[in-house]
Amino acid sequence: VNILEYRPWIGFEAGTWLGGLTGDQRPFDKDSLIYDSEQIEQAIEIIGVVNVSLQISATVRLAHWIVRLEDVDLNGQVALITTG
Repeated sequence: VNILEYRPWIGFEAGTWLGGLTGDQRPFDKDSLIYDSEQIEQAIEIIGVVNVSLQISATVRLAHWIVRLEDVDLNGQVALITTG
């Protein structure tokens, strides 16, 4: 079980979320739940829709969930791949 403190303003500092984020994502990741994989050594191509299944509960009446797929380079900079 992972717990994230509810902060209704998270995301608004970035402007529009869907398709609007560019540049290094680390400032936005600090207030997010992060799940990393092992380093991928070979190039991969993502074709089609990325599917995520979540089991969530919240302590507020209305909450929005946003999932971002990101790429972390060898220097630690985080680039947005897709979001939804």
